[in-house]
Amino acid sequence: MDAQSHMSREPPPSGTAASTTAREAERRRQEEAAVYKGLMTSCRKLIEGYDAKKETPASWMDRFMDSRKRGQRAPPEEQEEEKTFLSQIFYGVLRYMPFLSILVEALLVKHTAGTAKADSTLYKIVSYLTIFRSDELGPRELANIIRPQHPPAMHCLLQFLFNAEELNDWVKREWARIYDLKYIEDDIIGGLQRRKPKFIPLLEELAEQATQVEQAEAEAQGEEAQGGLPRPPPIPPTEAVPFNLSKPKPRLLPAPFPVSREVKANPVNEKVLKRTSLQKIMRKAKTRRVEVGKKTLQKYLRQPPEGQMAGEGEAEKPALCNPPGLQTMERPSDKERIREEVEKERNAELTFAPKVGGEVPEFGEAEVRLNTAAILRADALYAKKKEKEVDILKRYAEDLRDSSEFYRWQAESRAKDAEARKTRIEQRKVEMHLSRENAIEAAENQRRMNELGAAKMREQSKIDAIRRERFLNSVLQARQSVARSIHEQRDRPRMAERKVAAAKASDAERAKRERREEWERKQKEEQREREQRNDVIRKIRAIERVSVVQTKPFDPTAASDHGLLDQMSLVELRERLALMKARDEELVKERREANVREKQDKAEQILQKAQSLSRVRALALQEATQRKTEERAERERERIREQERHEQAVVAAQKKIFDKREEQKAQQEKLATELREIAKKREFLGASREAVEAKVHEEQVKGAAREARQRQQRALINQAMVESVRAKDHTLRMQTREADMRAHKDIQDAYTHKMEDMRRQDEILKATLRSSIQAAHNEQKATEEHLKEKLASLQPYADTVKQRSIQKARERSKSPPRQDRGRRRMKDEVSIEQQAEDASARADAVPYLSTIEALRKAASKEMDMGAGREGEAVAVR
Repeated sequence: MDAQSHMSREPPPSGTAASTTAREAERRRQEEAAVYKGLMTSCRKLIEGYDAKKETPASWMDRFMDSRKRGQRAPPEEQEEEKTFLSQIFYGVLRYMPFLSILVEALLVKHTAGTAKADSTLYKIVSYLTIFRSDELGPRELANIIRPQHPPAMHCLLQFLFNAEELNDWVKREWARIYDLKYIEDDIIGGLQRRKPKFIPLLEELAEQATQVEQAEAEAQGEEAQGGLPRPPPIPPTEAVPFNLSKPKPRLLPAPFPVSREVKANPVNEKVLKRTSLQKIMRKAKTRRVEVGKKTLQKYLRQPPEGQMAGEGEAEKPALCNPPGLQTMERPSDKERIREEVEKERNAELTFAPKVGGEVPEFGEAEVRLNTAAILRADALYAKKKEKEVDILKRYAEDLRDSSEFYRWQAESRAKDAEARKTRIEQRKVEMHLSRENAIEAAENQRRMNELGAAKMREQSKIDAIRRERFLNSVLQARQSVARSIHEQRDRPRMAERKVAAAKASDAERAKRERREEWERKQKEEQREREQRNDVIRKIRAIERVSVVQTKPFDPTAASDHGLLDQMSLVELRERLALMKARDEELVKERREANVREKQDKAEQILQKAQSLSRVRALALQEATQRKTEERAERERERIREQERHEQAVVAAQKKIFDKREEQKAQQEKLATELREIAKKREFLGASREAVEAKVHEEQVKGAAREARQRQQRALINQAMVESVRAKDHTLRMQTREADMRAHKDIQDAYTHKMEDMRRQDEILKATLRSSIQAAHNEQKATEEHLKEKLASLQPYADTVKQRSIQKARERSKSPPRQDRGRRRMKDEVSIEQQAEDASARADAVPYLSTIEALRKAASKEMDMGAGREGEAVAVR
């Protein structure tokens, strides 16, 4: 309470404090925007710098974060949060890269002016956060991430994402190739539409910022183009003013001629009236009624009273009706035969008597005939096998190792999977046993319920049978009472029929008298109308004698001279049509020949492939046979060589031992001989002589040892130089080879990307051309329809006359010729009237011809200008 009172007694902040608070808030917003912008820049660098061919995502992520840590001094908590944010965006964008690439490509094509291809990675990151992580981040946090970016591009991206029609038209079909269509419609597009209301404030803010940015850029460009001067005021647009045309006076249509719809009946033939009479018909009807009554009473009565049926007096009341009887039990039945057949089938199934099979027939070697699909399959398999072999060799040359460690891990994983599968199978067996017990119990419960229901149904059927029997008895009694009442009142319909016949005769006489009076009145009216029509015809003929309209004869070789472009005569039109037809026939013939040649080439290619496959298979068979033979021979030779080598080694060892022993024996003998000789020489020479000889011998031994040591050193130096040169040569050769391979791979990748971009641009250009052509066609069609409606509104009477003349011409073409002079004369009179009406319509339509021509020229000019603008737009795209 004291704190609140103290706060209430504090003075309001002054203007300086408020401005300081506003500046502090603005500074915090700018710092926050800079932080988010830096994070997005780091995300772009992380995604754009990753190369899947060089390293894994985890190693690149660790290396990137290490380099980022060296350049920052933030606390460990913030660094950990940044690492989590960057790793989630990095792995998420990599996971949905095909999905996001399709979306960004469509965005760049749809909004070419507002987006840039260099920011494709940024668009993928924002799209990923908006589509898949907006529920976790929330609209506020996502808006803080999007605001620091370029406003026009972000506005175009969010508009494209939250527009379901554009997503369905541009990316839905391509997305359906990656994910399920229901997932795309319900989770992707539907989720964006559900989250759209939360992002409406952000869209409005981005739209305002984009408008401000575009206006600032436009003003900067305008001032730069005008040398820094302000832009002049805009020129007001031209206002279209309609032509001051005279309005036509409406003409009254002539009253239609009354058409008689009276149908005259033919007179009754006297012979028919004399042939039959009313008394005979009455007698026949009476006889038939009596017979029908007898048959009806026979169904319900045991003994029909004949006197009462004949009308000879009253009789006793009829007896009770015979009870209805069912003949179902009297019908023939074949239940016993069916029961015997079923028992025979069951006994046959339970009797085990297997059939003894015969010997397996010997089949010859079947000839395999390959069709086109088999040939293409075998050729593709052969090409695939070659590619695999080349890939294996290349990988081995690059990595210098095999996949034995992977295969060992794979075997261990499969063993673990097999153990887990066995465990699941045992668990499933237990579950199935429990399900079986539950099913047996449920079946027993259902059987008991069925028995109770069957007992209730049997009781209800008994009650229903009693009610049905009572109902049948009541119905039978009602029918009997109706039959008695009908029998009592059989004469009353005859009296009513006589009254009705008398009334009909009087009505017929009165109608006949009225028809005669109407016919006489109609004859008088037709005579009067005929005189009026003849008077009108005489007036028209007099008018035609005074002024005769000369019609220009039709010349098929001359043009119509209507002032149109590319006008021609009928003869020229037919000749050009004939030329066009001939040219089309030539094109069709050329296409047919090209198709035939293509089929022949394809057949030759298939034949060549089949021959090459047969040769490859024959060579493979021959090589396999030869390889097996050579392997067997090589193994045999190796065994023989091994045996010979063993024997030779044994012999050589024995020989060496023997030679060594002989050499030792010879050396011993030689040494003994030399000793004996030395002893003899010593006896003859003196001590000085012996000393000189010993010294000379010692010097010779030292010189020989020195020469051998120098020779060995020179040999070692030369060998080291050779090895060094050889190592350098190998290293240089490997480096050159790796550089050539990298250059070749870069060229292939650049060519592939270039061809993909060209194909995508070609598809976009084709789609744009198709849409522009379709728009021009629709505009031309709408213009023609508008001109037709305009012409019909300007000339209502002429249009009515035209439609009437067309209808009459069609009726004349369908109706067969007639020879009646009167009818032909009426046709001439109608044609004269039609000519008079056509002449008056042409006279009334003359003031509107210039207006219609002007409207047509203006429409054609607008269509040409629209087509030119569309062509320029296509060229710019």
